[in-house]
Amino acid sequence: MQTRSYLFALVAAVAVFILQVWSMRQANWIQWKKENRVLSTTIQYGPLRTCSKVVLRISSPSSSSASGSQSPAFNSSSAATSFYNATSPYPSYPQLSDAMVHASEKDDGFVCRSFPQTDQDCNSENDRSFCTAFLTAGYSLQLSGILLVASMISAVLTVFSHSPLNKVEGYRVVGGLMSAATLLGIVAFAIVHDAYKNDWPYLFGASLSLGAAFWTELAAWLIGLLASIGVLAGGFRAERAARTGAAPVNGYTRI
Repeated sequence: MQTRSYLFALVAAVAVFILQVWSMRQANWIQWKKENRVLSTTIQYGPLRTCSKVVLRISSPSSSSASGSQSPAFNSSSAATSFYNATSPYPSYPQLSDAMVHASEKDDGFVCRSFPQTDQDCNSENDRSFCTAFLTAGYSLQLSGILLVASMISAVLTVFSHSPLNKVEGYRVVGGLMSAATLLGIVAFAIVHDAYKNDWPYLFGASLSLGAAFWTELAAWLIGLLASIGVLAGGFRAERAARTGAAPVNGYTRI
């Protein structure tokens, strides 16, 4: 019974680790999007990087030649860009993307970089809390990943251990490490959600949404939470049974 419990913990830890590493490497935790007649701007924020896309809407060359003049959208692009700069200080226009692309030029058109960069993203007072939130979330997820790896190693060592004592009491280490890793995942999730709710002083008509990586992290820590509860509860019952002699492990009764 104890061996199956540790194998279950190992499988759960691997699943949580894969989901968490994937979500941590994605930028689409929070998506900021603003559209007008000329520009469509999308920015994605994640714990380790940010990706942005600026699409300039222009008419096709055939329509321009047919009309004999430039498209009105093309004529107004520079004015719209200036207006965008003047009214959207957060995030500033140069930070949105390293390239302005037409939608058909790339598969998704996103340009990514590391985030947050303290010298670039955290200069103003309004930006600082947002940067701190993502820095803390990133560190929490990285530490959570380390603890998940430690829980996997502990589960494997316990499964292959020849000591009945390790079989009975190993749940404390395995379950404790998984619980700590899950708690850090919850902390990162809560911090990003709080930033989504409260740390956006400059919307200016833009829309905010939570992306797939955010919900993947939710699934990851829910799996980790259920697995931690299962391992700790099962291990406690097994230890109690071994202590009372009701269910000795390989002839071992805990005194």
